[in-house]
Amino acid sequence: MKDVVATKPRVIESNGKNGWYVYFSVKDPLTGKMCPVKIERGFRKCTTDEERKAWGKKLVREYTKKLKAGWTPWHQDDKIYDDEIVYKNEGERFGVRRKGRACVRLCASEFLQYKAKSLKPKTLSSYKSKMRIFCLWLEHNDYGEYDISAIDNKIILEFFNYVTNERDLDKVTVKTYQIKIHAFFDYLIKNRYVLSNPVHDIPAVRKKRDMAPRRIFKGDLRHLLETIKTEDPQLYLGCMMQFYCAIRPGTELRLLKIKHIDFWGRTIVINSLDAKNAHEEGVSIPEQLLALLTDVYHLQNYDPEMYVFGKHGIPGHKPLGKNNMRNRFNKFRDSLGLSRDYKYYSFKHTGASTLIEAGFNITEIMQHLRHSDIESTYHYIRRRKGNSSREIQENFPDPY
Repeated sequence: MKDVVATKPRVIESNGKNGWYVYFSVKDPLTGKMCPVKIERGFRKCTTDEERKAWGKKLVREYTKKLKAGWTPWHQDDKIYDDEIVYKNEGERFGVRRKGRACVRLCASEFLQYKAKSLKPKTLSSYKSKMRIFCLWLEHNDYGEYDISAIDNKIILEFFNYVTNERDLDKVTVKTYQIKIHAFFDYLIKNRYVLSNPVHDIPAVRKKRDMAPRRIFKGDLRHLLETIKTEDPQLYLGCMMQFYCAIRPGTELRLLKIKHIDFWGRTIVINSLDAKNAHEEGVSIPEQLLALLTDVYHLQNYDPEMYVFGKHGIPGHKPLGKNNMRNRFNKFRDSLGLSRDYKYYSFKHTGASTLIEAGFNITEIMQHLRHSDIESTYHYIRRRKGNSSREIQENFPDPY
């Protein structure tokens, strides 16, 4: 049986000039009950019953069309809000102040302002990009002016069909869309905009491509590091810190300061603002890296407030740009004719794979990689090593 969300508008007549109105019922998304709606607008300006009938027919057509398009009388008050969906350059040219009712763009902007209080800039940027695509798709398909309560599972499935088939996005990216849009509707439920979350029963997407950085083959690793060590000592240090300490090259390594390195305790502290899981964490410094830090780069002699990776190839009070080290690595990789599957991030995975092959136990590897649980480490190992067995690799019997 089809779920009824509204009844057809009709004109209620009166014997006098007062009392005329258009009547219909609409389901309240918060209670699930049908609620009566009376539209009296404009009737009192009419002077005859014929004018009132004509005006009533006009209102019936207007509200029938609006109801079919997903409009509801809930959350009708106009709001002035900051449009968080607009691109930065658009905002600079045209401004970001908007006036509107509870459509998806207004609600998405409120949601992003709420998330901005707790998310790191990079994560917030991901939320904004996903919500921007979602809003633009809704607007392109004439769902943009729907009351947010009218965005149902059918529309959500249409959107995921779009990102999966037309945009040809990978499994991981589609899952990211699902998580973020689901969080958006959870926020709307909490704030009483909608009664239930329409993001469910999303068809599974197969993995189309693996963009994860590959570990670097030993022969390529030696050739690559020898070249970088000679021509770009700062980049070489970044590679070694990833390899030996499994420090992520983005925010963690780029914003690392001298004061975060305990040369006596032989640990590096990743503060909670920069760590991926938002927790302060410590990682052990192997002897080889400690000698590099103190005897070659002499980091202990610099101002503790300096960033390890500053401008001009030495520590400084300003960190390098986000893509600086990655772009420098890519130039070396390409000039040596190596596989583009090798990324700057590959040194972290190469170091971890070296520990796995050396026979370190799962707990030690989990602590070194700073995983929150053992299952994450098992998944990490299976992804990079598979179910390989050194015993089979080295002692497989000959066929004769």
